Amino acid sequence: MSPSASLRRAALALALLTLSAAASAAPDADGPSLARQHCTVCHGAKGESTTEQFPQLAGQTREYLRKQLADFRAGTRVHVAMNQIAGGLTDAQMDALAQWFSQQTPELHPPRDALLAGVGRYIYERGNTFAGVPACVSCHSATGQGNARLPRLAGQHPLYVENQLRRFHAGARGNDGGVMGFVTGRLTELELRGVAAYVGGMSGGSRAASAR
Repeated sequence: MSPSASLRRAALALALLTLSAAASAAPDADGPSLARQHCTVCHGAKGESTTEQFPQLAGQTREYLRKQLADFRAGTRVHVAMNQIAGGLTDAQMDALAQWFSQQTPELHPPRDALLAGVGRYIYERGNTFAGVPACVSCHSATGQGNARLPRLAGQHPLYVENQLRRFHAGARGNDGGVMGFVTGRLTELELRGVAAYVGGMSGGSRAASAR
């Protein structure tokens, strides 16, 4: 087992032991308290994430966060720790968590390799017409800000984005996989890594601008 896999498993085990035990004591509508009790170990105090293996939740759209929590609770999106934690949340608690994280300020993760990010920018803005890959901007907007249906990509951890793209390609994402399964099936390894590197450094602009 690789060191990163061992770290990930240890973090998940700690999350299950320390967070799910507090579920019954969590207040129904206090986002900050719920986040401290259920989310801090993996996702950080304000959703900035404690490791690039886990998604940054800060600044993510409220509607998207709420849907993912509901999908984890229903089991349509599978992740051992998240299925157990979300399974103990009420609708009101999920609403409060989604609202709290959506209001936090996300961090940027500038690319370490500008040339690789350049490949990603090309795919994000133009796609690859030779391979039938649509431009990411056609759904995710020029800013990567996200909306009620689609996640904010701007500033997300590149490794997390890579991992999710691979899961879409493998059919391992039981929710939201239709279009993304099609797209990722046509991405090369270079393009996949490039897109992940590029979106990590996007600032996101404003939601009002991305909606236009």
